[in-house]
Amino acid sequence: AYTQGADWVDELNEYLDENLNYVINFIKEKMPRAKCYMPEGGYIIWIDFSGYGLTDEEIAFIESMIKPME
Repeated sequence: AYTQGADWVDELNEYLDENLNYVINFIKEKMPRAKCYMPEGGYIIWIDFSGYGLTDEEIAFIESMIKPME
């Protein structure tokens, strides 16, 4: 596994990059005032929604609608 996994890792990285690009492009298209960037050392995309000027109450409501991943 240590000497013959290079092809698999290359394919995995390409797959992950395609998914990241898809998400970033989706956000840019559907939420133009949100800002996000390609992560440099991981797979978490941070999204800055400050461009929407949401109030604390609106943010709290949105957070209450988010369900944790299982």
